[in-house]
Amino acid sequence: MLGYKNQAATAEDLAAMAAHLRQSVDDGSIGMSTGLIYSPGVFSTNAELIDLIKLSGLSSLIYATHMRSESDALIESIEDTIEIGRQTGIKIHISHLKTAGKQNWHKIDAVIKLIEDAIAEGIKVTCDRYPYTASQTSLDTALPSWTYEGGDEAELARLSNPEQLKRIKAETASFRESDEYWKGVLISSVKTEKKRHLEGMTIADAAAMAGRKPIDFAIDLLVEERLAVDAIFFSMNEDNLRRILKLPNCMVGSDSTIRPLVGHNGNGTNDLSGKPHPRGFGSFPRYLSKYVLSEGLMTLPEAIRKLTGLAAETFGLKDRGVIRQGAYADITVFNDKTIRDTAEFTNPRSAPEGIEYVFVNGTLSARGGTAMPKRAGMVL
Repeated sequence: MLGYKNQAATAEDLAAMAAHLRQSVDDGSIGMSTGLIYSPGVFSTNAELIDLIKLSGLSSLIYATHMRSESDALIESIEDTIEIGRQTGIKIHISHLKTAGKQNWHKIDAVIKLIEDAIAEGIKVTCDRYPYTASQTSLDTALPSWTYEGGDEAELARLSNPEQLKRIKAETASFRESDEYWKGVLISSVKTEKKRHLEGMTIADAAAMAGRKPIDFAIDLLVEERLAVDAIFFSMNEDNLRRILKLPNCMVGSDSTIRPLVGHNGNGTNDLSGKPHPRGFGSFPRYLSKYVLSEGLMTLPEAIRKLTGLAAETFGLKDRGVIRQGAYADITVFNDKTIRDTAEFTNPRSAPEGIEYVFVNGTLSARGGTAMPKRAGMVL
């Protein structure tokens, strides 16, 4: 409809969006999702999202959102998300709930109260979280959101324009407290071989090695790599993570794309570059071994439900997430004495231990960490 333009949606735009949404649901979608820190979602308003859902007439939808802010405007973002549920009556799901930035760690009590009060009001609210205190996304999300308007080429033009670059740096410095911030930003992947040696280094260390200021180094890297820079952001609090994981309506997810341990990816190209977040290799074993079996954050049955039945129930996956007669037999058999994650930020491509068997739709798909030749998965 609007592409990457930062402008209000007209009534005609919203009607067209609602038609697309209805068609998507007719084609098999179970809901609607947004990424409101990313372009172009960052340019939408809460009122537009409410109008879109109302116009679609789809009251059985689930709305999953990567909220507009997980840091300084965290409380306001949760309030906006809850308001969508209040105004439309649909189920609300907050993707990877967190309190990012040390200056926001104290907000955890308010975060939990907002969610609990909404549920008590009758609004259907769930969330998910990965069991780590670092996130991963594009490096340019550290910049002001207006930088992205118009798409990649427009963003690159701004980053190369002296006047606009001056404004970008000034605004970035205003909400990235000091150079301390960049000590917690690790370069995960780059596009070119020329910069491959930077993978696994923090922006602060890489900048010091180059004799540059971190913000200057980060922007130059984005321009040289044409924005194709992923980063891991160490910005969260361990105690808050535990409190979020313990919420009865919080399920566990990896928030990761699929990455191979060894060899090549599915289309025959090498996909072993970079240092991806270890959550892609160790989220669920880490959750079980560290937070459940070792720390006793919750009972094992409750923890398993958060991995299986709660997710299936939330997203309407019929006959999934439970073991009973007539259900699809998706079963993981693990040893509760040996299960653990081995993936680290410095060595993420490391398989977990203690997973003995995996069955997909009743077919043995993995045994002792080795994939079986028969494939039994299906599109849900």
